[in-house]
Amino acid sequence: MSSLESRGAEHHGVYVDGVRQGDAPTYEDALARVRETGRGFVWLSLENPDDHQMRSLADTFDLHPLAVEHTVRPRACPKVEWYDDHLVISMRTLRPLGGESAGDGQLAVFVGHDFLITCARGAHPAIAEVRRAVEHSAIPTPAEVMHAIADRVVSDYLQVATQIRQEADLAEERVFSQTVDGDIERIYFLKREVVRMRRSIEPLTFALRQFAAEHGDWISTDLRHDMHDVMQQNVHAVERITATEALLDSLLDTAYGREGTRQNADMRKISAWAAIGAVPTTLAGIYGMRFADMPELHWTWGYPGLLVLILVITGLMYRTFHRKHWL
Repeated sequence: MSSLESRGAEHHGVYVDGVRQGDAPTYEDALARVRETGRGFVWLSLENPDDHQMRSLADTFDLHPLAVEHTVRPRACPKVEWYDDHLVISMRTLRPLGGESAGDGQLAVFVGHDFLITCARGAHPAIAEVRRAVEHSAIPTPAEVMHAIADRVVSDYLQVATQIRQEADLAEERVFSQTVDGDIERIYFLKREVVRMRRSIEPLTFALRQFAAEHGDWISTDLRHDMHDVMQQNVHAVERITATEALLDSLLDTAYGREGTRQNADMRKISAWAAIGAVPTTLAGIYGMRFADMPELHWTWGYPGLLVLILVITGLMYRTFHRKHWL
């Protein structure tokens, strides 16, 4: 078994008319079998391949050096690149929220006449599930398998975009609730997810449009139409996430406005109580000095009269503040 297979390959196999054939010991043997018979294609899946693995892969499958270089580059921009006898489509992948941040990753799909290679980094769609669907549907060509993978990736975009919109709708209810304060931290979290998602999926629209415009002689018209449908789904996901971003911006403004209003109300209450408390404090401070010439100190009703005066003044102040809705 090759070092590439043991270190990075999730799966390799030979498919003829969409039906998996007997296992080959290595991916090199599988490719040799396909090219000897002139039937079928090799599907090789890799997870987190390193530079050495990609160079070995390029030598075996005659991949263009630039295609390999762009694939190993971290966080490569989504794109479609055409070469003489193969193409590579790079996509950002997303994993549904699941209550936490939506995981993201990178997926590159190399497509030739007789091979399909998927190189995944980080979160990526369940290639094994796509493979089972492909085998069940008997998809005959590598290019059509590529369409199935791209369709799965974009379906994940729509799912995550829908989840984030639902979370944003819940945040909207909390912001406008009369009993529950708006969760600004949650809105910030969703805003961050939206920005990251938009940057991940927006460039793919141009890449898929470019795919539909190119004219490889081994890409059928039907497949171009299918990829155009995938592009339309991606546009829909971008539109949905853009609308959610606008909603979150609005919620942030509203939440900050409510927070400012609440803080102003708190400051009014603090100021009102401070003013009321200043009356007994001031009078008590004056009489606490115990000047010699303070005849009311010797009056029978001096202290009771002072207490009544304090109560009257503070009562009038409380009534005034209450009528002005400060208290």
